[in-house]
Amino acid sequence: MEIPPVVTMTEAAALLVALGIEDHMTNEGIRKVSKSNPDWPFGPGKKHPWRKVGNAPHAMDTEPFLEFWRHRKIKGRGPDKEPRKRQPRAK
Repeated sequence: MEIPPVVTMTEAAALLVALGIEDHMTNEGIRKVSKSNPDWPFGPGKKHPWRKVGNAPHAMDTEPFLEFWRHRKIKGRGPDKEPRKRQPRAK
């Protein structure tokens, strides 16, 4: 598989699945990590700048993205602490 030098969030999500790093990932999942993880390496004041590719204002260099993703410690939302409870029905 040829790995592109720059990926959008949508392409990055597909790449994570294709490489077997994640079982399932969407561009929204990557977006959420980018906003919530203080170690995220892209953006103003970060180690790597965002790239603009076509209509995508937040493309990134692939190698630093994969390096971050392979070494991040938190995967998914974690185990349930207790069983889920039904929400009361709206009246």
